[in-house]
Amino acid sequence: MRLTTRFVTTAFVSFCTAISASQAFAQAPGPERPSIGKTATLGWARLDGAESCIGTQELAQSVEKLLGRSVFVPASAAELAIEGRVEKKADGSGFRAVLSVSNKKGEALGSREIDGAGACSTINDPTSLAIALMIDPNAQLGAAPEPPPKEPPKEEPKPPAVSPPRTVYVPVRVPVPAPMPEKPVWSGDVALGFALGFGWQPGINPGAYGSASLKPPKFVPLEGSLTFFAPFDEEVPDDARVTFYSLYGAGYICPLEYTGKIGGVRACGGITGGFIVANPDGFDVEPKEESGIYGLIGASLRGRGTIRVYRLFQLGLGADMTVPFVRPDFTYRHRDGSSGRVFGPSPVLGALQAFTMLSFP
Repeated sequence: MRLTTRFVTTAFVSFCTAISASQAFAQAPGPERPSIGKTATLGWARLDGAESCIGTQELAQSVEKLLGRSVFVPASAAELAIEGRVEKKADGSGFRAVLSVSNKKGEALGSREIDGAGACSTINDPTSLAIALMIDPNAQLGAAPEPPPKEPPKEEPKPPAVSPPRTVYVPVRVPVPAPMPEKPVWSGDVALGFALGFGWQPGINPGAYGSASLKPPKFVPLEGSLTFFAPFDEEVPDDARVTFYSLYGAGYICPLEYTGKIGGVRACGGITGGFIVANPDGFDVEPKEESGIYGLIGASLRGRGTIRVYRLFQLGLGADMTVPFVRPDFTYRHRDGSSGRVFGPSPVLGALQAFTMLSFP
């Protein structure tokens, strides 16, 4: 014959009811009644939805604390087997714990169901109490005696304070070598390009242009140039003509200069000197010399701007203006004895240049 008692409780009511139910179970007839001091095994399962409920180890510790002794041993040495599970109630109003106890022969001795409303923790204490009474119905339930308070550790004497070492800074003169004097650096450039002249010969005259400049250390740049204007034919009456071509060179000093990463500009002043060649053809009276060379000299101003293309290579534009001190005048005589003017340089001579430049270093 097996006696089964069922009760529903809140945290406090469940606890009290479990005590009454367990006493009733102790007085009920059955095939075997647990005796005082018996050992047991505990099998405990948390079903789906009850993962937050008390675990096996915590439940075993709670039972042993109530009995005041060690109870749970391996199954081979246990006299009783406690099996239990906890699950969430179908209506979701709380949790239910189901317990059963059997002897070492496997004969059932009894079972318990414990219901709790609300959180799962409300059935922790009633479940622990029910298991404790299944193992030992006549036990004097209570918490295990508290161990005697430990004596506070004796304080060891502190070592005497030691002042930190002092740091003394002593100035030391370290000889510093004098900076090496900078070596003088020379720089310069060379350029080649095309030119257009105005006033040097009749009309607008194309030509070739070349220049070179040098910048000594701690001084302004010095520049020299050479320009050649291509031959040009000037027609005169009576089926005659005069062929002109010219060559001039210039030397400049350039006090104004700016050089940057992308290029630079420069302004210069200097002296220009050269010559104009006039070759007559078709005149009745041939000159004593086949060609006439006429010198020219004047003061010049020059400006140029460059832009860097790749490393040392630059492209540039330049312009110069010359005021000649002496200007030759080319004339001829008609068959009737009158004279006419062929050409004479302008009071102000000019030229434009477009060039490619290589700078160094």
